[in-house]
Amino acid sequence: MLISSVSLFMSCSDDDDVKYPVDSELAGAYKGTMDVYYVGVSTPIASDMVQKVYISKASDTAVKLELRNFTITVAGTELLGDITVDNCALTKSGDAYKFSGNQTLSLVVGSCNTSVSGTVGKNAVDMVIDVDVEGGMKVKVNYKGTKLSGSENTEAKITDFTIDDEVITVAPVIDDAKSTITFK
Repeated sequence: MLISSVSLFMSCSDDDDVKYPVDSELAGAYKGTMDVYYVGVSTPIASDMVQKVYISKASDTAVKLELRNFTITVAGTELLGDITVDNCALTKSGDAYKFSGNQTLSLVVGSCNTSVSGTVGKNAVDMVIDVDVEGGMKVKVNYKGTKLSGSENTEAKITDFTIDDEVITVAPVIDDAKSTITFK
């Protein structure tokens, strides 16, 4: 009887396992814009700043969020660096998923308590990142982006080249195949 009750308990616990479609629907690179504010100041530090956010699987019920190569410079001083929150718990909310997580990060301005919350789904992400910087400064980031399909070309190409000089009389020639610009 004891063995039967243990196996019954174990079989019931398997039914409670939640698995969200992190790999198939949510994970990927998202490109969008962000507005960055000092908390309590209505004028943004930066607005409509283009940024990519990367979402990957942390578990069947959580995602990892990354803003890579993210820095803000105000009055010649860098305020933030890359932001990564390793474990943002997911909950189903209609056709999308709500997420939230927090982490203490070592950024260029020191140790910062960082929290993130928002929604992801239907190839879009909308989130708020709160960063408490050592010394009492608080920064808030509002981000909205759409998921990249993976077919976008991220390679920068030079399509036009001009030299303002009387010595150069012939327009430069751009050769993509050789990765050269030739001028006479």
